[in-house]
Amino acid sequence: MDKREKQAGRIDEVMGSLDNIERADPGPFFFTRLSARLVAQPRSLWFAVGSFLSRPAVAVGGIMGILLLNLALLLHEQKEVQTISKFPAPAAENEYITASNSSFDYENLVQP
Repeated sequence: MDKREKQAGRIDEVMGSLDNIERADPGPFFFTRLSARLVAQPRSLWFAVGSFLSRPAVAVGGIMGILLLNLALLLHEQKEVQTISKFPAPAAENEYITASNSSFDYENLVQP
């Protein structure tokens, strides 16, 4: 119980130290200096493009355009083109594509 009482006393001490904490205030003329720095920064092309694209109407319109393009590509039916070859593929060649001839029997592995 002594350990718990010490812990409780330590917790009360720490919580008591937080009682007189106040919100930190910025230094004098902080907002004046901040607004002057924002005005003084040169506007680059990327900044202009980013501010244009971040407008809600442009962003929603762009997303809707992408979704409509995806929908159009999904619904677009393309005719299948059948190619007729002069030389049909041998049956053995087709068999190698679908079947594996590897053996992975590690228990009965014969080593030279």
